[in-house]
Amino acid sequence: MPPSLPELAAWDALSADECETIARDLVTALPTGTTFDRVEPHSLGGQSRHVAFFLFEDERFALIPGGPVELGYDRTRPYAFSSAMLENWETETREGYGFSYSVEEFLDDVLTPLRSITLKPFLISVMPKEYDFTSYDHRINAQTTTKFREDNQLDGVWRIPTSDEWEHACAAGTRTLFRWGDECPTDEISYGAKNFIAHKAPNGFGLTFNASTYDIELCDGGITRGGDGGITVCGGLGTVATWLPFASAYQERSEVVEEGDYDWVYIRRVFEIPER
Repeated sequence: MPPSLPELAAWDALSADECETIARDLVTALPTGTTFDRVEPHSLGGQSRHVAFFLFEDERFALIPGGPVELGYDRTRPYAFSSAMLENWETETREGYGFSYSVEEFLDDVLTPLRSITLKPFLISVMPKEYDFTSYDHRINAQTTTKFREDNQLDGVWRIPTSDEWEHACAAGTRTLFRWGDECPTDEISYGAKNFIAHKAPNGFGLTFNASTYDIELCDGGITRGGDGGITVCGGLGTVATWLPFASAYQERSEVVEEGDYDWVYIRRVFEIPER
């Protein structure tokens, strides 16, 4: 990794001016036409840092520092579920829907496993773009993802994020269930509720995510993140259950995804910072 681009922990300790100096110096290593935009502070879920942003064509990109990161569900450090969340799961999901799983067992099934990895630094779209997926037979798998990537000229300079890159970008260094913390509403199934807006706020990397779990994001290899395509909502699984697909480590099982019928997907473009 270039010495001018610190790993995440070191980056977080920098001042805004120091971050800007590094970001401006980085432009020469980025795709032609990319320009430095600004550095601004972002905070969510206990994570606070200065984030460097760049512009390319009509998109804004955030710099995600690399280095060693911990991702996935660590059962040795249980999430701080509120009593209201646990009660909602018992009454609406287990009793009301007849679901046999406890919330912990359900998370074991749908969250990615605990792992320690090292990621290279990268740029990622601040907001995902919607793409029509009907011409790919409405099916998401490794083959259709490859064809989609080729058809949309995402190979080469820009590409689709890996699942690990997406999860790191979403969690932004948090180890909580969601990018904003461990709690979610228990009395409001509508994602448009005015009394809870944490899912609409930019995260600790300044990224904005879709405010509905119907809207999934596509990662390399036909992996979907950021939602479940509306399965829990349409299935009436319970209020808390409908919020769990927002979890940073949530990844819908491949067999469920491949059986789905998708009219659209959302994509973020990624550029991996080359070593200098």
